[in-house]
Amino acid sequence: MTSPLERVVRKGFENKVPRTPDDFAAVWKSSPERAALVNEVDNYNQQYQPNGQHLQEFKESRRAQQSKHQRVTSPYTLSYVGQVKLCLRRGFWRLKGDPSLTFTQLFGNFMMALVISSVFYNLPQTTDSFFSRSAILFFAILLNAFGSALEVRALLNSSEPR
Repeated sequence: MTSPLERVVRKGFENKVPRTPDDFAAVWKSSPERAALVNEVDNYNQQYQPNGQHLQEFKESRRAQQSKHQRVTSPYTLSYVGQVKLCLRRGFWRLKGDPSLTFTQLFGNFMMALVISSVFYNLPQTTDSFFSRSAILFFAILLNAFGSALEVRALLNSSEPR
C-alpha cells in the first residue's frame, strides 16, 4: 500500500492519494471510520468491564461446562484422559461403521512390510549398508505417512452431497 512501485492511482487522483506511511496514518486518524471504530471499542469496554459482572458469569458458565475431573484453572473442557477416551471411542465407531479403509490399509502395510523386509534380507551386516538401511527406513515411514491421505480422501467423499 505504501510502496510507490506497487500503488496504482486512478487518473485525476494523483494529488489526493497519500504517498508516505505517515500520510496514510494521518488520513486514517482523521477519518470518520476510525472515529466510529474508537467509539464502538469504548462502548464495548464500558459495557464489558475487565473484572466486572460478565467475567464472573463467564467463569461460572465455563466451570459448569468443564469435566468434574478437570482443574479449575485449565483452559480445556476435558482432561487428557477424557480426550483420549473420546478419540478411542470415535475410532472404534469409525472402524465399526466402515472397516474397509482400515482393512485395506492393514493389508497394504502387510504387503509393503514383506517387500521392505526382503530388501533388508540381503544387506551386509557392516557399515557399508548404512545408507541403504536408512533409505529403506525412510521409505517405510514415508509410506505410512502418505497412507493417512486415504483417510482424508474418504472424509471428502463421505461429505459430498449425493
